[in-house]
Amino acid sequence: IQNDRTRIFQKRRRGLKNNSADLPSSENEALRILIATENVTVGGEGVHIRTLARTFTAMGNTVYVCAGSNSQELGTGPDGDIKFVRIAPGHHLSGILRNASEIRRLVKENRIDIVHCHGRGSAFAVHLAHLKVPYVYTCHTMSLQTDFFHRAITKYGCEAIAVSSACREFMEKGLGIPENKIT
Repeated sequence: IQNDRTRIFQKRRRGLKNNSADLPSSENEALRILIATENVTVGGEGVHIRTLARTFTAMGNTVYVCAGSNSQELGTGPDGDIKFVRIAPGHHLSGILRNASEIRRLVKENRIDIVHCHGRGSAFAVHLAHLKVPYVYTCHTMSLQTDFFHRAITKYGCEAIAVSSACREFMEKGLGIPENKIT
């Protein structure tokens, strides 16, 4: 999975270079990555986000994580190179709208190159922020609501990442994400 994500970010960087003068000028230069999530929990998703942030930082990239909670204590101790920004919990529309504004500010002030969303609420906030940078969406669960309204607010950006083959099938059939957009 880490190799898939690295490949996606490298592919997006190459595609972006044709459209933006603000990106690093060579393949070896660091990216500024924003990981947006509703919460950095103690469980599997939080551990995954911490591992992903550590991996991208170890590769020489600058990593920001914005979330409503930080149970993994990112930005402290051995994770001191990861910049953590607290945002509103994003399950309700008011929180999602506040987060869209905060994410827009973060992207602009820190010249973020790409955003990696974890969770439908954070992906929708990024979509509402109308960013000029690409974003990808990772779906970690198959317990999302799939009625018309919830399918309409499922935004995946340039590409969607499934954490398993079962999740991939759910993203395609349940959420309506085109098969060719799911990695």
